[in-house]
Amino acid sequence: MRLVSYRLALFYHHGRGLTQNYAAAARWYASAAAAGLAEAQYNLRHLCEHGLGVMENGSQAVAWYRRAALQGITGSYKSLGMLFTKYGLVEQTDAKALFWFSPSEDDVQAQKSAKNLVLISVSDIVLKYGSVR
Repeated sequence: MRLVSYRLALFYHHGRGLTQNYAAAARWYASAAAAGLAEAQYNLRHLCEHGLGVMENGSQAVAWYRRAALQGITGSYKSLGMLFTKYGLVEQTDAKALFWFSPSEDDVQAQKSAKNLVLISVSDIVLKYGSVR
């Protein structure tokens, strides 16, 4: 049943064969996500993050990202790291961002993002204290 729910959500999300309806997509994704389908969890986070068919909710987006990441959806790792560093959506926490960037070691872009995050943090310390000691 979760695959049927997921496929129906995809049709509503992308307007394939049905009129695009983000609220209906969110309902069907939520059904499949609650049943443990990682792909539905990953797609539901997008709707929550951007307020498509549901109220924008960074905390919910993070929760769905985490669930998908823990089930092996590798795109979630980098996205979680970026979400934690995005201003205005969730509290910016460099340590959390680095944790979620790190599992994507084979992803060159994630490595660059993690490296930049470290460099930004070090430069903030230098600006504030005059050195990194």
